[in-house]
Amino acid sequence: MTQNSKLSTGAIACGSTLGVVIPPSVVLIVLGLSTEQSIAKLFYGGIGAGVILAALLMASVYVICRFRPQWGAAGPKSGVIEKLKALSGAFEMIGLFLLVMLGLYFGYFTPTEAGAAGSFFAVVISVIYGRLSWQGFVASVSDTLRISCMVITIVADAMIFGHFLAVTRIPFDIAQWVVGLPVPNMVIMTIIFTIYIVGGAVMDALALLLITIPIFFRWHLSWGMICSGLP
Repeated sequence: MTQNSKLSTGAIACGSTLGVVIPPSVVLIVLGLSTEQSIAKLFYGGIGAGVILAALLMASVYVICRFRPQWGAAGPKSGVIEKLKALSGAFEMIGLFLLVMLGLYFGYFTPTEAGAAGSFFAVVISVIYGRLSWQGFVASVSDTLRISCMVITIVADAMIFGHFLAVTRIPFDIAQWVVGLPVPNMVIMTIIFTIYIVGGAVMDALALLLITIPIFFRWHLSWGMICSGLP
């Protein structure tokens, strides 16, 4: 594999992780359901983080190409017309994104209704541009049903796991033990970040979050209750 191929593959692999942060994200929806937090607020919180990560990714590619021009050679120059033609389909995606986000922000529909509205208008756009065939519609419904069943199963298992942790009071006991450690809070956060970095390298993001969120989220609440009672 050539160096430019490695750079392209690495950029695509890193860029694919932005889908977990930038809304509408299935992971953020599942996270909100697991922790009983506002999904709309999680979506808007993910926009800033997603923009920062995208900017850092672009900056990394720019710096690499500045020091290693052969890894990303400049392509042929194109005019404004060619650039606008290359954005075909992007404006529809942006409009669909704004529809969902603004509808959630102004309270026109709930997160569930936002998903239905987004799906409906995606079908309408596909029909208008003649990009949706009957076979494609059936395939998309089949894939959506398969993914939805997988997510529902994972969420159900995570809720059972979270209930088990609440009954056994494991997060509360861990919080008591952590509060007694003679280390600053930054050390604890570093350990948590390390767990996510190592776990994210070997596990799917959704599965890792559903396993760890019940522990860390309940631990955070328990730790807050303990610290609030300290003199």
